[in-house]
Amino acid sequence: MTRILVTGGSGFVGSALTKALRARGFTVIGTVSTEKGDFVRCDLTDPVLVSDVVSKAQPDVIFHCAAISSAIHPLHLEYYGTNVLGTKNLLAAIKALGRRTRFIFLSTAGVYGNQSVEELHEALQPNPVHDYGMSKLCAEFWIKQAVEFCDPTIFRPFNIVGPGQNDAFIVPKLAKAFAQGERQIRLGNLDVYRDYIEITAACSVLADFIDQPAAIGETINLCSGKATSLRELIRAFQAVAGYEIEIIQDMAFVRTNELWRLIGSREKLDRLSPRRMALRSVQEMARDMFDYYKEQHATTLRPLRARFAADSA
Repeated sequence: MTRILVTGGSGFVGSALTKALRARGFTVIGTVSTEKGDFVRCDLTDPVLVSDVVSKAQPDVIFHCAAISSAIHPLHLEYYGTNVLGTKNLLAAIKALGRRTRFIFLSTAGVYGNQSVEELHEALQPNPVHDYGMSKLCAEFWIKQAVEFCDPTIFRPFNIVGPGQNDAFIVPKLAKAFAQGERQIRLGNLDVYRDYIEITAACSVLADFIDQPAAIGETINLCSGKATSLRELIRAFQAVAGYEIEIIQDMAFVRTNELWRLIGSREKLDRLSPRRMALRSVQEMARDMFDYYKEQHATTLRPLRARFAADSA
């Protein structure tokens, strides 16, 4: 049976991917940086620990999802410690196995930066504008050097969204605000366009590429190829929630190095994986996330309401 190691196994993408892989019958070992449940602790910045984890897991396939993934992390050096040196440590551990290993890396569309084309394709010269994008680009470089001992594929995900995502990101932030009935929300730049792909579809694509020889050595966009403006996204949530929210543009959320359009070309993805899971519309994604946070909010309020009822009796 194929053994798969998923780094960042408790994260938003890693946990969903682990579930999807197990549903397909794979044996999956997930790693985390700190102790959590049945995951294996693996601090990527510790080369000895990384080597030990990989040696014990003996994976046939590695999905490298672990990273500092926020573009506004305050400690800039940590991007390079985790995202670059951590990836190098993982590659060194793979090399020590002494056999070829399938290696699928989740980079980021942030490596493109601002470009002069409408759709970002894989042949473009990267132009990252923040440390997150730069650190992922550096990791990509080291992975490309590792083809002598592993079979890598680099994915550049655009905006993967879904229930359970950290609400520091814009889509869950909106979903949570509408689910809780908030009347105002503070946002940054409103005139930005993004390419959204729902988490279930994204994980299905990733799993499909385990046995895809044509993808070895390739860099592939993980995207929908559709542009959605922030204003359109807000309207989708307003339609689901049934009310309009007041938008307050807060300069604290405005980035000087904003990526105005981040829309991927899916030509290569379509060519390599023509029969993948159908993508869901932004409206459907908005409904799922609104329902998720609505239930979370109701679950939080239930004990408070019960206590209030008991006190009033």
